[in-house]
Amino acid sequence: MGSCQMNCCANKTGEIASKETKKNEVDLEDPDPNDYDDKENSVSSVQQQQQQVSETPRQNNKEREKFQVDNESMSMKKNLEPQSVKEVSITYLNCTERQKFDPIQLDKGAIYEGEWLLGKRDGNGKQQWPDGSCYEGQWKDDKSCGWGKLIHADGDVYEGEWQNDKANGKGVYVHINGARYEGDWVDDRQDGIGIEVWPDGAKYEGEYKTGKKNGKGILLFADGSRYEGTFVDNEIDGYGTYQWPDQRIYTGQWRRNKMHGHGQVTWPDGRKYIGEYLEDKKHGRGSFEWGDGRKYEGIWVNGKQQGIGVYYMSNGEKKYGEWKDGIKKRWLEAEEIEQYLQQNAQNQKQQ
Repeated sequence: MGSCQMNCCANKTGEIASKETKKNEVDLEDPDPNDYDDKENSVSSVQQQQQQVSETPRQNNKEREKFQVDNESMSMKKNLEPQSVKEVSITYLNCTERQKFDPIQLDKGAIYEGEWLLGKRDGNGKQQWPDGSCYEGQWKDDKSCGWGKLIHADGDVYEGEWQNDKANGKGVYVHINGARYEGDWVDDRQDGIGIEVWPDGAKYEGEYKTGKKNGKGILLFADGSRYEGTFVDNEIDGYGTYQWPDQRIYTGQWRRNKMHGHGQVTWPDGRKYIGEYLEDKKHGRGSFEWGDGRKYEGIWVNGKQQGIGVYYMSNGEKKYGEWKDGIKKRWLEAEEIEQYLQQNAQNQKQQ
């Protein structure tokens, strides 16, 4: 008889956000409207304000990292080996109608008690293995088939539909720690539509394929974060929307549980970033807008502005500047701006 697996993928510890997470929240506070004025008094103040723009909203990354780890925390249990009858008496072989007989020991030590038909377990019956595992339910042609309940030696329980000694159809798997999966099964693996919940309150509802989250789904984290989108082999991957408890929202591309590709982040106070990401950091071309109308457009490297960019003041004034590691080094002169614009036009034609 086959055994069942269930992958736990949410935070089991329910930890409070780390100090690093809290620091990132502060880094994302709205910068002073005079960040980029020519009246900047010191490099340190500029650096501090620039950092507030460049930081990626990484709160609860640890939650997503735990999701990745916990997905692999439960491996498939060793299949319960099929058992055959040591010796079948003439009474068992000759019964052409289902009959219940006394318990009988099978070749590898398991004991079966239930109905028989033509020398095979068929009908309702209960089988216990030497390691303490126990299956009780329906049988057909010497295999578990129909509705049944399997209690593993370690306390995990599967109850549902069976075919050919494996979980097939609808069923519920409850882990000894309280984690629970209810949904579709194919050959002992989650396959189809299912719902998975964990003791800390985390929950996944969506598609599965060959025992892993694959396709569209909704994942609710224990801390209140929410992701809706696509999954690949138990990981957030493809396109989806992630919402933090503080109502920040990222919509865009993902790869292996990280923001990766083109996406957009919005803040409740009106701030917005639209552009490219590389492993959870702004990387490539992107624009950052403040709620008061200010805006930066340019290149980002590892989460910080880099190179020549355009800065729009809240009064509509447009200025060109040069940034390095998230810090504005200088404003461009008129001649330099003209050269920059010409180079940009040539690059666009070549594309």
